[in-house]
Amino acid sequence: MEELMLENNKLHGSLFGWLEEMKNLSSLDLSNNSLVGPIPTGIGRLSNLQWLDLSYNSLQGVISEAHFANLSKLVELTLSSNSLTIDVDQYWIPPFPPLYPRRGHPSILGQLPLLPLFPAWLRWQMQIDDLNLSNTSIADSIPEWFWNLSFSSVDLSHNQITVLDLSNNNLANEIPSSIGSLSSLTLLHLNNNNFYGELPLELRHCNNLLFLDLSNNKLTGGIPRWIRENLQDLVILQLRSNMFVGEIPPELARLAYLQFLDLAHNNLTGSVPDSFGNFSAMISHTIHNYDGKAFTVDESNFTDFDYNNNLLVVIQGKEYQYSTTMYLLKIVDLSENNLSGQIPKEIVALVLLRSLNLSGNHLNGMIPELIGDMHSLESLDLSLNELQGAIPQSLSALTFLNYLNLSYNNLSGRIPTGNQLSTLNNPSIYIGNTYLCGPPTGKNCTENETMPNDVGDDYPDGSESAWPYLSIGLGFVAGFWSVCGILIFKESWSSIYFQMIDKLYDKLYVMIVISLRRLNRKMHG
Repeated sequence: MEELMLENNKLHGSLFGWLEEMKNLSSLDLSNNSLVGPIPTGIGRLSNLQWLDLSYNSLQGVISEAHFANLSKLVELTLSSNSLTIDVDQYWIPPFPPLYPRRGHPSILGQLPLLPLFPAWLRWQMQIDDLNLSNTSIADSIPEWFWNLSFSSVDLSHNQITVLDLSNNNLANEIPSSIGSLSSLTLLHLNNNNFYGELPLELRHCNNLLFLDLSNNKLTGGIPRWIRENLQDLVILQLRSNMFVGEIPPELARLAYLQFLDLAHNNLTGSVPDSFGNFSAMISHTIHNYDGKAFTVDESNFTDFDYNNNLLVVIQGKEYQYSTTMYLLKIVDLSENNLSGQIPKEIVALVLLRSLNLSGNHLNGMIPELIGDMHSLESLDLSLNELQGAIPQSLSALTFLNYLNLSYNNLSGRIPTGNQLSTLNNPSIYIGNTYLCGPPTGKNCTENETMPNDVGDDYPDGSESAWPYLSIGLGFVAGFWSVCGILIFKESWSSIYFQMIDKLYDKLYVMIVISLRRLNRKMHG
C-alpha cells in the first residue's frame, strides 16, 4: 500500500505493530482521530514516505532523531495538537529536503514541545509556508538565520521566547493582539516597519519587557498610561517617528529603571510633565524599584542586551547604533512635537542625564536657572521654541557639554562665558535670537542696552532700582492727559502749550538717558 488516508474518523489504539511494516507508504494521513501512545521509531525506516499527518490525536512520548533516520523523501510533516516532545541534537541536520506544501495547503510544523533551545534544524527548511511553533516550550532567543526563511505566516505564541527582532521589514497592519501571549519577552524590536493603529492592550501582558522599540512606524492614538503599571521593568522606550497624539503621561516618570525615553517626531501636545524630574535611573546610580528594593545600576544589569540587540539613537542630529555600550545611554528626546508651556524646573534633578532634546516645540518661559546642576549633560538642544529671557550663567558649569543649540528662540541679554562655554564658539548656536549679544554673536552689548543680567546689588530682580525713572514717566503721562481735555476745546492755548511740552519732553528724555548710563556704569564698575 502506498496511500493510507483515514483522517477524521474515530480510530483509537496505537501505531505499534503495523505502521513500521508498511514499507511502501508514500502518504499517510491519520489526523483527527483518537490514537494514543508513542510514535514507534520504526517509522524512520519508511524511506518512501513523503506526506505524514498525525495531528489532532492523543499521541504522546518523545520523538528522536531515529524517527526521521531514513525519511529522505519527506516533504510534508504535521504533528500538531498532540502531547509529543522533540528531543534532537541542537545542530542535527534532518535527512529530508526542505518541506513543501501539498495540494495548495501550507506545510505546518508545530505545537510540539521542544527543548528550551530554538530548533536549529529549521535552518535548512527554506520552503516552509506556515510555521506553527506555538506552545512548544521554547525558552530561547530567535536566531538571526530564522529571518532568512520564507514564511507566509509564523505563530510563536505561548512560549518563553526572550528576544524578538522584526525590525527593518515591510510588515504592515496592526500589531497583532497575540503579541501578548509572549509573556516572557524581554526585548521587542518592531521598528522600521509599516505598523499602524493603536498599541494593542494585550501588550501589557509582556510585563518582562526591558527594551521596547516601535520607532519609525505609523502608530496612532495616545501613549498608554498602562505602560507604567504593566511594563515596570522598562529600561529603553523608543517610540519616535510615529503619529502618537495627546499628552505625555506623567506616570512614565514612575518607571524606576527607565533611562532612555525617545518620543520625538510625533504629534504630542500639552506640557512636559513636572514629574519628569523623578526618573530614578537618571538621578542616581542606586535605584529603589517599585518594591522598595535598592540596587546599583552598572553594565552587569544589562546582560540581556547582547551583541545582537542594536538601538538606533539620534544625538546632535546624527544617527548612531548602540549595542554593547547600551547601558551608558541616558537620554530624553521629546523633540519635534507640539508641546507647549515652560520647561519644568524639576528636570534639573536629572543629574545623570547625558542628552536632552526639547527642540521643535512651542515651549516658552525661561531656561531653568539651575540647569547647570545637570552636570552629566553632553548634548542640550532647546532650539526652535519660544523661550524668553536670559541664558542662565549656570550653563557654564556643564563641563561635559560638547553640543549646544539654543537657536531660534526669543532669548535676550548677554551670552554667558567661561569654562566649557568658551569652547562652544559657533555663532549658529545662538542664531535667531535677535536680542542676544556678546561673543560669539559678533554683536556688542552697548552701554545703553538694557541687559537682563545687569541688575543692582540692592535689588537682584532690578525692579526697584528702575522705579524712580518709571515714576517720572508715569507722572509725565498723568499730567499730560489731565489737561488734554481742556486743550482740545481751547485752541488759543493749544499751540503755546504744545510748544512748551515739546521742549520739556526733550529735556526730560536727555535727563533719563544720562541717568540710565550713569547707573549702568556704576553697576559694571
